[in-house]
This record gives sequence, structure tokens and C-alpha cells, in this order.
Amino acid sequence: MLSDLKKLTATIFYIWPMFLRVILLSPFALIYKVVLHLRHGMFNMGVLKSKDMGHKLLKVGNLALGGSGKTPFVEYLIRVFGDEFEMGVVSRGYGRENDNLKNVTVDDTAEEVGDEPLQIKRKFPIIPVFLKGDRCAAISALRHSHGSNEVIVLDDALQHRKLMNGLNILLSSYERPFYKDFLFPSGKLRDLRSRAYSSDLIIITKSPTILDLQEETRMRKSLAKYNKPVFFTSIKYTRPQHIFSQKILENKVNEHAILVTGIASSQGMKKDILHNAKDWTYFDFGDHHSYSEKDIQKIIEKYGSINVDTVIFTTEKDAQRLTRGRHVHLLKELPIYAIGIEVQFLKEEEKFKNAIRNYVRTNSSFS
Repeated sequence: MLSDLKKLTATIFYIWPMFLRVILLSPFALIYKVVLHLRHGMFNMGVLKSKDMGHKLLKVGNLALGGSGKTPFVEYLIRVFGDEFEMGVVSRGYGRENDNLKNVTVDDTAEEVGDEPLQIKRKFPIIPVFLKGDRCAAISALRHSHGSNEVIVLDDALQHRKLMNGLNILLSSYERPFYKDFLFPSGKLRDLRSRAYSSDLIIITKSPTILDLQEETRMRKSLAKYNKPVFFTSIKYTRPQHIFSQKILENKVNEHAILVTGIASSQGMKKDILHNAKDWTYFDFGDHHSYSEKDIQKIIEKYGSINVDTVIFTTEKDAQRLTRGRHVHLLKELPIYAIGIEVQFLKEEEKFKNAIRNYVRTNSSFS
């Protein structure tokens, strides 16, 4: 159902003009708004129950339908605090075959566990990654398996009202901040703007590397009413790495580049990668796309039809699906390189780190 919703979202947002979406779809957005108010109201009144799962939960999430960079931010938290705290990750595992409780291993496939949890596990093999739609069940299983001292990072958990505790980290993209957006289907918000009041930290993601001070001031002013610390981050692309041999591509400049993505927002990668090529071809698939042999054949045929020096680029997330399956033998000999994304704070990184440390140390025991 969610995959169908994302396909509908893509159709609406890339074809329909904004004014047309807002005007024609506002009645449906109003219905959705009423449903959200009812749901949150039932949790607030105790009709729907929230469960106390103890402390030391870092809940990373957004209010929009994808594209805010949750997985890179989860990886940032692991990279920065992994040596300082015992850590684990809990996720639903979007796009996997079922919702069974699962302890992810590096040998799993994206079909079994989802591309993003698999990416996290392969990058940080010693970090336990547990999957379940019921995050409370996954937290219990992780703590039972690895001990109660674990700092657990929850990927996409702001809407999971069944969880009572935790530090809420709200991500919102620089290009489309939540306070300028509208509820689906008029806009891309999947939850109410007012849910930002429940956050503890607000992170503006995918900002320009050099911040415009006037725009930063305007954004901070717009966010001031939520009375939360606001941090600005950008993304840094890692050096391209062959998806099979792991060999690093030293030179990104080519006669022709083929870009293959199945992510929510690829505009930043297109700008960063394709400006180094004299010519390029773009295969844009839907978020969490499951690649078929037909898809692979199209890519191979395009590569074979180009008579100049050509490199195929894809994302780390897509690589989790491209390196498994019946089509693997078709890709192994091709120059296909994955590009990763890393989060970098533009300012006040130490302030953010200290906020995390203070939360963890203050909540060092379970209630």
C-alpha cells in the first residue's frame, strides 16, 4: 500500500503544478488532516496506549514522505557515537518480504530485510540491526539479545506513537522545509506540522555547503515558535566504489556517465556527479525499486550502445539490490560504482553532540 502511495506521490509532485495540487486536492488533504488529529488525540487522551520502553532511544524521523536523509543521519550517529556508547538500530525495514522480527546479517538480501537496514549493517557489521513494524517488540528483542545498556537508534520512528520515551530528532530538508509544505496529497507532509512541537532537536538537512546567512536567519525565525535547537547540515558524497570489487574510482570525469537511482530525491546527486561528464544518461526508478532483469538489460544495452569512455554510477542504497539476485552475473564486468552520502554539520556540531551525550548520560538507567 505504501509503495502505491509513493508512486501516486511521484505522479502528483512531478507532473502537477503546485497551485493545481493545493487547490484540487485540498479536500482530500482536509480529510487526512482530520484522521491525523483523531489519531493523535486518541494517543494524547490515552485511548490508544503508548508503551514505556525505557530510555536511551534516539528517534530519527521526519514529517514528509521521504527525501530528508534519515538513513545517512542514522549512519552519522553510529559513526560519531559508536565508539563512545554501545549502540543498536531498530527499523521497520521498508520494502522487505514480510514483517517478521529479524536480526539483520551482512549476508541477508534487500528483499529479506530492506535496502536501508542492509546498507547500515554492511557498513557497521558489529552494530545489531533489528527489524519489526512493532518497534517495541524489536527494542525488546535487541535488548534481550545484546543487553539493556544499548543506545538504540530508531530509523523513522517519529510517527510511532506507541513508543513513549526517547529523544526525538526531526529532519527536514533545506529545499522543502516542513513549515512551507502541505499535507498529502496537496503537499508531501505525512503528518501535522504541529508534531514538530514534540521534537527535541530539529535538523535542516541537505543545506548548501555555504549557507546564505539571510536565508538561515529566515529559516530560524520560521522555526522559532517550536522552541527547539536548530542545526544545519549538508551532505558530502563519498568516492565512487565498485559495487563488486570495492575498487575506488579515482577520476569521476568521463566522456559519458550513466546514473541509475531508485531513491526519493536524486537532484543533489545529479548535480554533483553529472557535471563531471560531457554527456549523460539517467535511469530514474522509484524509491526502494526492486530491479528486474528487464531493468538491468536496459542499462546494459544503453552502456553497450555508447562508443566513448563511460562509467555507471548508482547509490549505496541501490547497490544493496543490484549486488544480489539473478542479474548479478550481467553486472559484474561493468564499470558500475556506488556513491555514498555522509552528513556534515555546517556549524554547532559540538553543541549537537553534547545534546546527545547529555540525553544518554541523564537517562543511563531504565524506568
